[in-house]
Amino acid sequence: MKTHHVIVPRAVVKHFLPHPEPYGEALVVLLNDMWTDVYTNDANQLYTPTNDKALIRYLKSCTVTEPSFSHQAGQLQVRSATFSDVPTLAAWPIPPNPFLGTPCENQEEAARMMVSHGLTANSHLFLIFIAKKPIGTLKTTSTGSTLCFEMALYARDAVAMRVFFEGVPSLVAFLKQVQGYKTLYALIDENDVALKTLFETLGSSFKSPPPCFSDTYSEQAVIVYSLYG
Repeated sequence: MKTHHVIVPRAVVKHFLPHPEPYGEALVVLLNDMWTDVYTNDANQLYTPTNDKALIRYLKSCTVTEPSFSHQAGQLQVRSATFSDVPTLAAWPIPPNPFLGTPCENQEEAARMMVSHGLTANSHLFLIFIAKKPIGTLKTTSTGSTLCFEMALYARDAVAMRVFFEGVPSLVAFLKQVQGYKTLYALIDENDVALKTLFETLGSSFKSPPPCFSDTYSEQAVIVYSLYG
């Protein structure tokens, strides 16, 4: 039976899973609970090679546009990451991608996979800017009515950190508006003194396994800050 390359809209992906085979990119679970393997094509779209007629019908019936968000509070801005951000991301440390069958050969490809796998129905990847200068990333992951977010800040001069700290309450309100949640957690590396200091002023903290899925911190010690709920 002929194999078709069918586009997989990221907005119908529940979550990614590690690919079991060398050179595979990732497995995905879709909103209808079907599973399939996916790859990122030259146009930066996800696609699956398949001859499963039911899967093909489902994917071709999905016309969901990938969401894009932007928020600005003074000099602080966050917006959805795009593939045009790959050069910026490639200049920063990139955490290992847990889904790939084989690690990426270079930073640019690792950054491309980070963006490609950063958007699902339950997760989103943002870039953080201060005065239009990119300073880091923000990743959100939702489970039911719970939203977790993880931040990585790479430009930490005094002015940038002050502006960022002042803008975080507005950022939290933005996340509530566009993604919705009843409970919000910030997952912070326990060695990150600056972010620990910030979030200790915003909410109660406790050390525990992350309350929702987190690939970035899956093998790291984190402090969980409960901001709402």
